[in-house]
Amino acid sequence: MTTKSGKAKGRRLQQKLRDLLLEYDPKGAYESRAMGQAGSDIVDPLDRLPWDYVECRNRELWPSLKAIVEEMEGKSGPNCLQLWTAMLARNRAKPVFVVSEDLMNVLLEAYLTGCIEQ
Repeated sequence: MTTKSGKAKGRRLQQKLRDLLLEYDPKGAYESRAMGQAGSDIVDPLDRLPWDYVECRNRELWPSLKAIVEEMEGKSGPNCLQLWTAMLARNRAKPVFVVSEDLMNVLLEAYLTGCIEQ
């Protein structure tokens, strides 16, 4: 696969997540960042996303969980909540999400206290 087609696959995955967010929150201002830019792949100028950092990867071979955790934990500063998620996809398969323990706790608390509906 060429670099150009690989970046196009990653860009489509970012846009898929952005479209999913807009489907649930049509008033949102979610943006997919350009390939190669530092920072989260999806940004919200209104700062309403439950995570600080999201990484979208479209590969046939996924990195190991250890590599994902090491990369994501380096995105947040020390002594703060690790609110990150990674969206992983491969050809002809539904994407999966890997979330940090801190983000899972925030989401579960919001769900169990009624802040998030089914």
